[in-house]
Amino acid sequence: MTECVLSATAQLEQRRREQREQQVAEHTRLVAAAHKEHAEAQSKAMQALQNEDAETKAQRAAMLEFGRLAAKAEAKTNEEGPCDKRSRRVKYHKLYTAGVIAFRQREDISHATTTPVPAHSSCAAQVLVRARPLFVHEAERGEWDAVSAVPHGFVVHEAMEKMRKGGMQQILRHHTFSHVRAVCTDDDLYSSVRSLLQRSVEGGMSTLFCYGMTGSGKTYSMNSIHRRLPTDLLSLLAAASLPQDQIQVSCFELVGKRAFDLLPAGYTTNPIEDTEDGGHEPSRPLSEPAQKRQQQQKPEVFLRVDSDGNTKVCGVTEHVAHNPDVLTELLQAAATRRETSATGANCTSSRSHAVYVLSLPGTGRLTLIDLAGSEGNQETLFHTAQHVAEAKEINNSLAALRACLRSRSTDISHAPFRESALTRILKDALTDQNAAVALLACVSPACTHMEHSLHTLRTAVHLTGVTSVRELEHLEDEEVRHQSIERKGPKTWDHETLCGWLSEQTFAEQVKIPSSINGQAIMKLTKPRLASYCDNVEVAAELFDELRVATKEAAKRDLEARQQLFQDKNKQSAGKAEYSGAAGFARNAPANPQVITVM
Repeated sequence: MTECVLSATAQLEQRRREQREQQVAEHTRLVAAAHKEHAEAQSKAMQALQNEDAETKAQRAAMLEFGRLAAKAEAKTNEEGPCDKRSRRVKYHKLYTAGVIAFRQREDISHATTTPVPAHSSCAAQVLVRARPLFVHEAERGEWDAVSAVPHGFVVHEAMEKMRKGGMQQILRHHTFSHVRAVCTDDDLYSSVRSLLQRSVEGGMSTLFCYGMTGSGKTYSMNSIHRRLPTDLLSLLAAASLPQDQIQVSCFELVGKRAFDLLPAGYTTNPIEDTEDGGHEPSRPLSEPAQKRQQQQKPEVFLRVDSDGNTKVCGVTEHVAHNPDVLTELLQAAATRRETSATGANCTSSRSHAVYVLSLPGTGRLTLIDLAGSEGNQETLFHTAQHVAEAKEINNSLAALRACLRSRSTDISHAPFRESALTRILKDALTDQNAAVALLACVSPACTHMEHSLHTLRTAVHLTGVTSVRELEHLEDEEVRHQSIERKGPKTWDHETLCGWLSEQTFAEQVKIPSSINGQAIMKLTKPRLASYCDNVEVAAELFDELRVATKEAAKRDLEARQQLFQDKNKQSAGKAEYSGAAGFARNAPANPQVITVM
């Protein structure tokens, strides 16, 4: 019994050894066959490379070199590229500019278009938007025009990036504000605010605000109004049969929590006295030394609350303008005395809120306010301690003003006009729903100022009386892609394209291609298999060779196009290699920025 068990065990072990030997032998055979097949394939590939002509070898080497250079450039970009969103907007300025141009072509507009006046509710104010031109120094560092005036409002183009399945994708988001009116010239601006003058002549109270970031063109726009207003105002007074020599002008500025008279007695005009004939003696300018002394000594005026709870400006000098020349002189003199200082973002930055008050015969009053520009972290990065303190006061007063503007448009019973000196002075305009108010939102077209532009417009649209967020601002996202090279070889042809190419060959009448065959399918056929579609073998061989020639020509064109695209991309980035941050953009503002015409 024991001998039988041992014999069965030995037989089992023997069968297992034989199975393992068979498995090892089979694996060895498969490995040898694979090595042999690989060697044969490699030999065929080497033979094919040796049989290639010189042109094909040069083309293959050029493709390899192009791939190496492109990979090296991409690696450098990933290692040393920009890390903040403003710099990335500048880096891809050609890509985003193409997207903006395509948007304008779809809308059939330009970047400087005056839009029609939108319909407003009875309690809403008029909201105007004006974008200054792009400056030369901004275009040289890669800035692009990020705003567009459309027939139905104003659009800000936000450049952003989102992660997609294939990697980071550049997005152009269009913010459309349809309840504002865009103006592009000084004449358009004045014609838009002329209704305020008419309201004041009729005995009402009118107020115009110029609001926006520093360097966006607020003072420039206000000065253009100063040049056009005097003659037109006196014409309106004459048409209304009102006295033209009783316009009282008072101008002051708010610097922090203090107020100063911009037109003290004797600065630009002598005190105006009545003459024997009932008129007024024209003003006479002071000497240059006297003007310099007065420029340095602006008397302080004080804010006082009367028994009715209204804030009055005590101590401000009132001048009487009896003709357009005197009124123009007064407004220009007040503007030149305003507090300004050179900062990294604006060489003539206004550091105060300028208030120009014109009291007309009767109860009419026109108030023009040129607000100091808001400044963000990017603009204050290189400020001195004094400029930082000034920017803090300016931003605080503008925040209080925004709160009052929102309360006025949304019918809130309480407006926080006590939170700053600016809003206390303008209490009547901000709380009286019968007062006519217009806001000129000045924006910069530079792509790195896009956040300021959006903030300015989002504040301005609160005056329109529209409470729905969707109605105030419409968003539309658009993917912008780099120019790509489309392969156009025989493998990409459809049946119609294949037949069109075949009709141009000398042997076209001897070839019959089925409707189910396209370029990709015919490139897989050998010469013997092509013979089934041709009259004879010679025609099949000629068709086979011509297809390969067309493939080489298409590959050569694709390579040339890729190389040209690569060279253009390098030219675009020439001179703009430093993308570590956009903070340096607000370091040194040019004294006389030159305007550039873009797109």
